[in-house]
Amino acid sequence: MIRLLVCLFGALSLAGASCQPNDSCDLAASSLDNAFHPTGSQSLAATADRAFLVSTNTDQGSITLLRAADLEVVDRIDIGAEPERIAPLGDDLIVSLRGERSLARVRVVGQSLQVIEKVSTGAEPIGLVASSDGSRLYVAVSQSSMVEERDGATLALIRTFQVEREPRWLALHPSGKTLYVATAMGGGLVVIDLVGGSAQMHALPAVSTALVGQDHGDFELIERSVRLTGDPTVRPNGTELLLPVLYIDNHNPVAQGGEDRDDEEDDGGYGSAGGSKRFIPTLVTIPLDKTGKPTATGELADLSLFDNGGALRGGYITSITVHPNRDIGFATMETSDALIAFNLRSSDRACTFGSGKDRRDPMQDPLTADPMPMPRQAPNIGDFVPSVGRYGTITRRGPVGVAFSAADQAIVHARIARQVEAFATADLEPDGSDFDQNSEWSNNGSQLSRSVADRVLPSDVRAGIELFVNANHPKMSGHDVNVACSTCHFDGRNDGLTWQFSDGPRQTPSLAGDVSATEPVTWRDDIATVRDEVVLTSQGRMGGSGLTGSGADAVVSYIDWRRHLDLPGHGDETDLTTQGRALFESTEVGCSNCHSGAHFTDATLHTIRGQRVRTPSLRGVAATAPYLHDGSAASLRVMLLRSRDGSMGNTGSLSAAELNALEAYLRSL
Repeated sequence: MIRLLVCLFGALSLAGASCQPNDSCDLAASSLDNAFHPTGSQSLAATADRAFLVSTNTDQGSITLLRAADLEVVDRIDIGAEPERIAPLGDDLIVSLRGERSLARVRVVGQSLQVIEKVSTGAEPIGLVASSDGSRLYVAVSQSSMVEERDGATLALIRTFQVEREPRWLALHPSGKTLYVATAMGGGLVVIDLVGGSAQMHALPAVSTALVGQDHGDFELIERSVRLTGDPTVRPNGTELLLPVLYIDNHNPVAQGGEDRDDEEDDGGYGSAGGSKRFIPTLVTIPLDKTGKPTATGELADLSLFDNGGALRGGYITSITVHPNRDIGFATMETSDALIAFNLRSSDRACTFGSGKDRRDPMQDPLTADPMPMPRQAPNIGDFVPSVGRYGTITRRGPVGVAFSAADQAIVHARIARQVEAFATADLEPDGSDFDQNSEWSNNGSQLSRSVADRVLPSDVRAGIELFVNANHPKMSGHDVNVACSTCHFDGRNDGLTWQFSDGPRQTPSLAGDVSATEPVTWRDDIATVRDEVVLTSQGRMGGSGLTGSGADAVVSYIDWRRHLDLPGHGDETDLTTQGRALFESTEVGCSNCHSGAHFTDATLHTIRGQRVRTPSLRGVAATAPYLHDGSAASLRVMLLRSRDGSMGNTGSLSAAELNALEAYLRSL
């Protein structure tokens, strides 16, 4: 087996200057006055006085008020469709309602929750973060490719920033001068200068892997794909941005179900490749100057954890938070039910940077409707990613966020279990750097847990979530494979990546909406039902022990239960889309010959440029880039231009204006 231990080229040390104890570092210039104020998006938040906690219950459409002292539930109200994140804003809290294009202002009155107002926003708002003084609120409107800046007092819209690649998660520098936007597609971190209004893509460290030849002897280095997977945060002293990143090897071929694998250490198609893990859940730490501008690409730390039985517990990181007054960070692992505490650089050694000689070139690129500027070249490190000292403990199902009610407690929000639980942190001593990478919390579990939801989903849907978002269930994922269905079908949709199989490349299809209505499924294989595909994938590619019977049916129920994407142009009936529909259905262009019916697919295999490919549904196609089975068309426009050759419909005779109309119609589906 090939295992790369490549020199780190200095990527693990901060660029620019670092402070010595006698240096004059102006920590106060960019520190929070209230260290408990969250600098990143959260699904669980404390009120300004920390007397209460409020959790979002996404699947139930409610929020829950808990007394911080004992986590007793004191109120719960229905608030709207799919509450996702919650942000303290002065004495109020703001909730993003993903399923209804709105924000809700909520106030705690006595021991009750009251909705003060709702305001409209774009399609699928998710991330929220507010300035510590309550003057500004920032909203990541994911499907509208937009970040909003709103007035904290009135929620009136002040300005918008266009951010492509599905912006989902936000963090705000304590200075209030820099906003960080993490995108769900393409591994994009966008840094917005809130003073000058400019934006720049920040290049994350690149991790290379070995692309192994067919004889398993030859190999070449190739960069892993990058996905951001959850809520980032900024340290209360403003010195570092902490970002959850998943480094993925989607370049080495994936063994399919039923194939013979001569690699005995490979428990499944998505298991090890070339002697290394396919998925590395990574903490990227980016040093910042006193206004929040990055001064270096960032440091890396692998946050995978092994439980007492030796099984890999990792998956992907759903949130990063930092203890208000101790040098400890916390990461939640939704697919592995894990809460990980890790040590941070001591505050007395941290520097805010910001002097003329320390600061890198400022980000002066104007923010326009044009594509984001290309990031500066990032240093490349090898397949080996160092670990940090850390403790781990097992939580209730599906942890997605952490808040703090007191200095010695971390309150964890478990989305799938719909519970919160308190973990004592007083015994964690990161300054000694002696964390045991496989140790449990001192009390070997939570001190207290409470349910935050009172209504249950249909039993088959609930059972399906339990399996779909699970990297450690033996029937779903093999030992050390470390993959769940949701790892690739993120949020029940897609990851924007193309994977290599023995019969060629395949792009991850979206599972949004009633997938069973488009059976048979998959790009090329003749797999009759979604259930058959679930069994095949879990047994073969994921290395599970075999999912059959009610378990497979439950996963299908969950997949079909999820709604379609909410897109900005969905259902638009304008002159442009009317013209586009006429072109789509015309004999000359011929799109509807294959993309027919309510789901815009005939579910049939066709030969396209020499490849047998099944017609995909076009429902929500605007949000599923890249396109074609091999992911070779980066945008809808590129796909339409490639159809000029007549091999897949024929757009060869269309003018630029007609192409605009056809594209507008596709975006309305």
